[in-house]
Amino acid sequence: MLARWTAFSEDWQEDVGSVAVRTDDGLLFFDPPCSSTLARQAAAGGVECIPTARNGEVVSWVPGERAVIVGDVLLGAGARPRPTDDPLRLCPQRRLAGANLEELRESLRPLLGLPVEQVLVSHGAPVTAGGADALAAIL
Repeated sequence: MLARWTAFSEDWQEDVGSVAVRTDDGLLFFDPPCSSTLARQAAAGGVECIPTARNGEVVSWVPGERAVIVGDVLLGAGARPRPTDDPLRLCPQRRLAGANLEELRESLRPLLGLPVEQVLVSHGAPVTAGGADALAAIL
């Protein structure tokens, strides 16, 4: 079972998405308002963590849900600072803390080999169908 919700973040001054996944090992939270590192540190319950070029940030693959939880490295439609209708886009260069956009793309390319249906972003609208195609379009 997977659930996504949004809540207003004082830090971002906007609604930010969070995800909970029920696994055999218990309930995992991703980017909940109380801690941004809770589920990023170790894989559990079959969730695989894939490092990205953004220092300290991973994306999480939840195979049973065919979902990738991408945190801040990808933005969904409508995400600030420049909202677009594009289903996904790379985060702005200034959020990469030393890496560049090509390094980010390269670090995310392993996602192209996964049967992704959903791409769950923290900012903007999630991709709830056709995730593999949306990822291929930007990577």
